[in-house]
Amino acid sequence: MIRLVAALLLTSAALFAADFQARLDTGGIYRMFTAGQPVVLKLSASTAQPGQVSVKLRIADIFGKTQSSEEYALGTSGNGRPAELELVEKRDVGYYSVHADFSDGQKTLRRWTDFGIVPPPASGLRPDSFFSSNTSGLRTGNELKLLQMIGMKVQRAHFQPNLAAKVPATPAGALPLNFTNQDKAWAASQEAGLWVLPIAGYAFEGTKSELATLCQMHGPPRDYAEFCATWEQILKHYPEVTTIEFWNEPWIFGWTWAASGEEYRKLQKMWCEMALKVNPNYRILAGNSSMFTEDHIEHDTSCWKGLLQGTTHHPYSFSTGQPNHRAGDTGRSTDHGMQVTNRMGLPYYYLTEGGTEYSVPDSPEVIALRKSQKDLQEQLRAFPKQDQKVVPASVPAGRDAGATLAALKLQTDEIAAELSSIPLAKNNNGNASKIVIYNIRAALLGTFQGNSQWEIGYGPGWTRSNVSFATMTHFLEDRPAVADIWPEHELIWGAIFAGPRHVTPAVKVLPRASELSPRWNVAVPKERAFDSTKVAVVWSYTGASNEALDSQGTLAIEDAADMQAFDMTGRPIERSGKSLKVPFTQNPVYITTDALDVVEFRNRLASAKIEDATPLNMYALSLFQTANQSQALSIRLENQLNVELKGKLCVKLPSGSKSKETKFAIPPGKLVEVAVAWPGCSVSQTNTYPVTLLADTEHGKVTREQTLCVARFVKHSITVDGDLKDWAGVTPVAIDSAGQNVPLDPTQYLLNPGLKRPEAADSRRVAAWVYTAFDDDNVYLAVAVNEDKLECTAGQPTIKGRGETKRELPYKNGDPAGLNHIRYCGDAFLFAFGFRDRVPGWGRQMNDPYAWKGQFYDTDYHYAAHTSAQGDKLIRLWGPGTARRTAYQTEVVPGVEPVPGARIVIKRDEAAKLSIYELALPRSELSLFAPETGRCRFGFILANGEQAGGGALRWSDAAGVFDHWRCAGSFSPSWQQELPCQTFFGIEP
Repeated sequence: MIRLVAALLLTSAALFAADFQARLDTGGIYRMFTAGQPVVLKLSASTAQPGQVSVKLRIADIFGKTQSSEEYALGTSGNGRPAELELVEKRDVGYYSVHADFSDGQKTLRRWTDFGIVPPPASGLRPDSFFSSNTSGLRTGNELKLLQMIGMKVQRAHFQPNLAAKVPATPAGALPLNFTNQDKAWAASQEAGLWVLPIAGYAFEGTKSELATLCQMHGPPRDYAEFCATWEQILKHYPEVTTIEFWNEPWIFGWTWAASGEEYRKLQKMWCEMALKVNPNYRILAGNSSMFTEDHIEHDTSCWKGLLQGTTHHPYSFSTGQPNHRAGDTGRSTDHGMQVTNRMGLPYYYLTEGGTEYSVPDSPEVIALRKSQKDLQEQLRAFPKQDQKVVPASVPAGRDAGATLAALKLQTDEIAAELSSIPLAKNNNGNASKIVIYNIRAALLGTFQGNSQWEIGYGPGWTRSNVSFATMTHFLEDRPAVADIWPEHELIWGAIFAGPRHVTPAVKVLPRASELSPRWNVAVPKERAFDSTKVAVVWSYTGASNEALDSQGTLAIEDAADMQAFDMTGRPIERSGKSLKVPFTQNPVYITTDALDVVEFRNRLASAKIEDATPLNMYALSLFQTANQSQALSIRLENQLNVELKGKLCVKLPSGSKSKETKFAIPPGKLVEVAVAWPGCSVSQTNTYPVTLLADTEHGKVTREQTLCVARFVKHSITVDGDLKDWAGVTPVAIDSAGQNVPLDPTQYLLNPGLKRPEAADSRRVAAWVYTAFDDDNVYLAVAVNEDKLECTAGQPTIKGRGETKRELPYKNGDPAGLNHIRYCGDAFLFAFGFRDRVPGWGRQMNDPYAWKGQFYDTDYHYAAHTSAQGDKLIRLWGPGTARRTAYQTEVVPGVEPVPGARIVIKRDEAAKLSIYELALPRSELSLFAPETGRCRFGFILANGEQAGGGALRWSDAAGVFDHWRCAGSFSPSWQQELPCQTFFGIEP
């Protein structure tokens, strides 16, 4: 599709003549149309000489399947006026891409556009609709029309009117307000059928605190009484609005709040008390992230009990920028917020931001084209104004500057035309499916209202997502989630939506029904009160990995006489007699019925046959004895199907030797551990053993390549002195940044905008060896890190601010009661132990259907070891009896402290470029450590200032843990999802 322009300045300006130009356009609201509206494609072409341009026009659906292919001819006059042709497209609902090849007989220009046709949205205002969007401010014009067209029903927006006068130098009560513009926007929004969820914050213009101004943050306000009095006017001006969210992302010195958590709680309490005096029935929400709620609100009941009705969360996570949501972190993040809300006993949980923003990478051709455009623009900027006669040095001697300028402009226009025929990088099928799954999964977790951020999932130019979102709202508006189809199956998903009147006693006892109930009592408009349609949404994440999903999977329903199916753009899927076979992939499918009740509908779907899908996932645990010894190798198998899975399993070594085949049987959707006889091999000096896991099942064969190691705590006493001599004979596990391929997680930069991002060209390598031992008194660890330097800023003064404005704050960097999590302070060794399947009282327990689908906590102990300006530190982050709050946010968190009785020495051998951590944890600290069990879970993250491996080496990644288990319940901080601590080390008898 791309024709590159090779040279920036040609030898003759005549070569830049606009000899052949072509355009392909469509109208609509950002290329979106409601069913029944005419879609008019406009083709135009012009040539330097009179002639004829042929056009080959192809229209394809969202999956690239050709829907029509036609040829047309345009007669051109050659006088610069384009020849035009308008084509009226009459098509059903769906997404359509349009590809046109314009040819003048010598050259072909390729042009592209797309359009979407969607069902008309449900009419009327729905303040409690599930479909909400953070739009920053109230949208108007075509942007508002787009929201209306795709079925969005609520705008979550900053709701502060303009100030009516200059802000006084000192606070003097309520600020004067001018509501004119906001009233107009609010009236237009209601006329379009969209309600508003107001955000009460930020500080009004000119009223931020001095520190907030210096740090370029949005708050806190300079005077809390002034802020509350001003908001009292707003609340009284809009009495019809009764659900309000307080502040937005008040992350401590991270995004909008340049003060402590204590100061935030003080303002929240004051504002809520004021609001409830205006209207005792307000539904006030706060939090903006479950992590913030857990860290700064939950523990202080005085700031929320009797004041808040619910919490809010923004599930931005690793998968937000990935091609799919299979990694599981977005769903677990959403579930985390639900768990915090339930723990607080509050009735409402809202998502108020979130979505998806995967970008298809530019091809090499597109990259070169953009570079050419940039170079041309730089040359154009070098030309003086027309009234000046100075010729730029870039123009060769004897060249006419005017002709050269004209030539550059023509070439710039031509490149712009080519770039206009390249789809927006985020207008892709990944986002189209992810935005639907993001919302459906939120509903399955019991969320009262979802949220899809403007241009983080849909918006102008996101035509594919606009269509899939509109299809979803068409099928699901006014229908709450009433049943979870496969709750225990981690990689197959399905929900049933139906009107509240269909929630019978039989529905109320279905698995997880009580968690889905928050929306069952939401009022339904009279015209839809007796709706009999039930809608199922199904999709699958089966496959070998997050990057290798099954693309041919199907779900075959034997008795589907009462069902109809539709793809994610609303197009019908044909049925064969009574049976129905639908695609079962990452692209959601809708299945409807009027005749069946919810329970029967669910049963037929739950038992439908899954075909052409990867039947299981697997990974081997580490070896617990030296590789030449006879031993059992444990392999975890996860059944991805909804039927019992039987088969045989073996391990193959590079030498060709195999273990004996071991039979297995796995119940539907379950995780089991199978012991295979290790075939044995010679001892590797690097403690690395490549293997191939081979599973043969009646549903197909599965293989997985993995590198194992020997990993165990040996019984051995160590003198903690920073010298590895005592570790002679102990085999360490090795980890190397060169072997890590973990994409950078952008979440950390949302909370910490000032963090330095690693440069793409940085190829520095970090390798480490981790030693483990124990005796009757201590558990010992040593880490030898080969790295350019050992550097950690812990204990130094904290500097905050953006741009040129910086200020030293009265908090120590990387100190638990200071600022900046130790994870981001340079070099640090973070490690965790797990002795129970789950931490009691925190997250999903093993008897929960969502034990693996939802948020879980699996580490009993978590520590950080690092250097600091005050000496070497060994800090307990979590213990068996502590909360899972994240420290390092200006306040003391109980239990986060130096480990009593522990010893730690960190040394640096500059000549060898080796950093050595050595430490001893008293067994009294690790009371759950039990050698008689033979093993325990142990994992670590080695943060590094070199930013190698994305800034951290992760043992869970290196050891092969399922890539769909990303979670925030194993390692701190809670806003950073990682693969969990599901790596086992043996314990020597």
